[in-house]
Amino acid sequence: MRYLTLVEVLDLHRRIIEQSIGALGIRDLGLLESAITQPRMTFGSEDLYPTVAEFLEDIRIYLVTEDTATIYGQLKAALFNQLAPKEKSKHWKTKITQMEIKQN
Repeated sequence: MRYLTLVEVLDLHRRIIEQSIGALGIRDLGLLESAITQPRMTFGSEDLYPTVAEFLEDIRIYLVTEDTATIYGQLKAALFNQLAPKEKSKHWKTKITQMEIKQN
């Protein structure tokens, strides 16, 4: 599995903020670094989150507003663009669910 780096997450954040409502800046860089490290966690040499879907299932999301839905859609699009095959012929045939990113 390929994990996003802190630099990649910050770049995705910047691009999403540039296209939506929000302010640049990170409230707690340590908390962000912790969140980025979490999917890499193991127990007894076994991945705690072997798939993206299992990791995302553990994230708690509460109130979803229209702005939140827009930002979530932009995040999914950015993740897709980052993780999808770079070859155009494969890119258009790839579905986001094939990358284990669920719609919920």
